[in-house]
Amino acid sequence: MQENAASLDRLNDIVIPPPVGWWPLASGWYVVLGMVLVLCGWLSWRRWKLWRSNAYRRVALRELESARSVANISAILRRVALTWAPRAEIATLGGSEFADWIASHSPSPMPKSVRETLRFGAYTSDESDFSPLREYAATWIANHVPSK
Repeated sequence: MQENAASLDRLNDIVIPPPVGWWPLASGWYVVLGMVLVLCGWLSWRRWKLWRSNAYRRVALRELESARSVANISAILRRVALTWAPRAEIATLGGSEFADWIASHSPSPMPKSVRETLRFGAYTSDESDFSPLREYAATWIANHVPSK
């Protein structure tokens, strides 16, 4: 028995290997990272394209802030409409037809006072308050739905 005790003294503890690190990654993770990068690049490109396509809205809203008459606001609305609608369609519209066209391309209904101001406001000589028209024009410029 003494011989068995001697052989047990010569035993060593089990050596545990070090934990597996995260790097280098397995090849499947490189594929996943590549797809995520491609997706992020595509989404960034789409966002940039949308931002560029709405540049006319930003410019029109800045010009609308400095508009001092109904004629100026109407001209801004026409220029915005001409950015995506055919010139032949917009150029022939006047008065109530233009107001109807604006209302048909708006997500919100046009108030009667705005319609009347847009229709007759350019021909009046009094300096009436046209802030409802300015507010509706700002809403229309920001939210209109181009029909392409």
